[in-house]
Amino acid sequence: MNTEVAIFPYVVRFGIAYAVALIIFAIITSILGLDGGAGSSMGALIAAVAVAASKFVKDHERVPTSAERKKLTWASLAASVLVSVVLIGAVLGGTGQLGQLSGLSKVFSRLNLGLVFGVMLFVLALYALVLWFSYSGFANVQHKSLLKKRGEIQA
Repeated sequence: MNTEVAIFPYVVRFGIAYAVALIIFAIITSILGLDGGAGSSMGALIAAVAVAASKFVKDHERVPTSAERKKLTWASLAASVLVSVVLIGAVLGGTGQLGQLSGLSKVFSRLNLGLVFGVMLFVLALYALVLWFSYSGFANVQHKSLLKKRGEIQA
């Protein structure tokens, strides 16, 4: 029987991969003059899951259990928010615009906060769904690849 493993190392790996992918996408879109927007963020999220799921399968030679996948999903969602906040702060601090955050209160006072939080919850739910399915999908692909390499299944 499989015993549940600690997911923290995989969430750390996810967070680092997510930060690196966001930075790479930001550099590429900036150089090419593109608007990366949500596509870059989602691409970075998926790339980070692929890295973390691959490492999990290599370490344990199995896919995460449902309980592990649930923990990976929620912890990775929290890590993605933390990474985003840190990177935004670093960019604003590095460009000397950290004081611009004080102007957010004026912006938020003009917006429908219910709508803003509704959109934020929708995006977080979308991220959670992508994480949930990606941890399953990437882990299964990696596990099949591992089994093929060991000759346990046909190519």
